[in-house]
Amino acid sequence: MRAILILLLGVCATGAVSAATGDWSGTITVQQSMVGPTGVIGPDKAELDDYAKLIEERTARAKNDLTTASTVVARTLRADIGVYQAELERIALARGGVVPIGSMTFVIDRQRVAVLSDLPRLVVDRVANTALVMGADVPEPVALAPLPAPLVIEPSAPELPLLGLTTRRIELKAEGKKFTVLVAPSLPNPYALCLLAATAEEADSLLAVLATVPGMPMQVEHGAREVTHRWVVTGIREKVVDQAAFEP
Repeated sequence: MRAILILLLGVCATGAVSAATGDWSGTITVQQSMVGPTGVIGPDKAELDDYAKLIEERTARAKNDLTTASTVVARTLRADIGVYQAELERIALARGGVVPIGSMTFVIDRQRVAVLSDLPRLVVDRVANTALVMGADVPEPVALAPLPAPLVIEPSAPELPLLGLTTRRIELKAEGKKFTVLVAPSLPNPYALCLLAATAEEADSLLAVLATVPGMPMQVEHGAREVTHRWVVTGIREKVVDQAAFEP
């Protein structure tokens, strides 16, 4: 989840919002996950299934023992359970499964944006040119960066439907890697609206590059060996939003 925190704090810019999306209000939810390879069949799948069953049995036994364990033993059992859960995630990936990492929701009210997750809330007011991290104590101000110039999508970029919207598929380079991005030009880009000065200084970072996309990055994928890292929009609601999201 630390990566999500970096995303939140790197995510919110001064300047005008495009006329096409500047009046948009609603919520956009993004899920981050890792996806294993497809087509795992035969003996490999059977072996992974048997191993998963063994780890699941060990996890269940450790959780049961935890209910009556002493303080010292309980500490060891909790550590074992953590190891078992990590191993089950590794097995799930090897079997071609999807392992969720975290999610966040952008609450957008025209030129104000709040980023919600299980981490400190980031609130940006584009009119007042302010950004605040809402932690347990008093709100902490952070510096915004100028809104970056948007990329120009080539007319030949393929069109693909996603969640009822028309998206354009483009390729981006960031952090020495290649990312495939599906862009919805009809939606605002919260990564641009929330671009912080510290993030903008790292022009090659994924967040800084996503901030230049002319619309909402609906899906971002990067394949690393047999595992694909994916950020995908799972929900969009255009509506009048709860103003409490922007308050301390």
